[in-house]
Amino acid sequence: MVSLVRTVVAAGTFSAVALAVPHAAWERPRTLRFNALTTHQVRIDRGRRGLSVGDELLSDGRLLGLDGRLIGSFGTSCAVVDFGRTVATQCQGYDKLPAGQVTFAGELIFGQRVQVLAITGGTGDYENARGQLSLTSLKPRLTRVSMLIFD
Repeated sequence: MVSLVRTVVAAGTFSAVALAVPHAAWERPRTLRFNALTTHQVRIDRGRRGLSVGDELLSDGRLLGLDGRLIGSFGTSCAVVDFGRTVATQCQGYDKLPAGQVTFAGELIFGQRVQVLAITGGTGDYENARGQLSLTSLKPRLTRVSMLIFD
């Protein structure tokens, strides 16, 4: 469970590269790569004791450029929606950046090293953002994020 929460948290990351490109200049999709560092995570146990359908996983952390420089923060909220052969969660979150926020959502499966979420919108320079996030767990609390973003 901790790995999933860390992976989810990483979804909320953005690159310094993205900050340098105003959204009006995006004429084609761009791929951005960056890291997410989870700083807090909590599980709210609802219903049956232990991890089960309906539990909520909350996480937040720092957004880091590939050079390790702090570029923003993020937060995620996930609900456990399936507890069969695999554990599935439905997640939503945001990346808080100097030029606005990017929002995302999607299903994450426990134990998968690579996960994909949809970019659902944003504010400020990112108000028309859409695309997808690919998350790859690097080590505990650190995730590599590749963001394909369209305007």
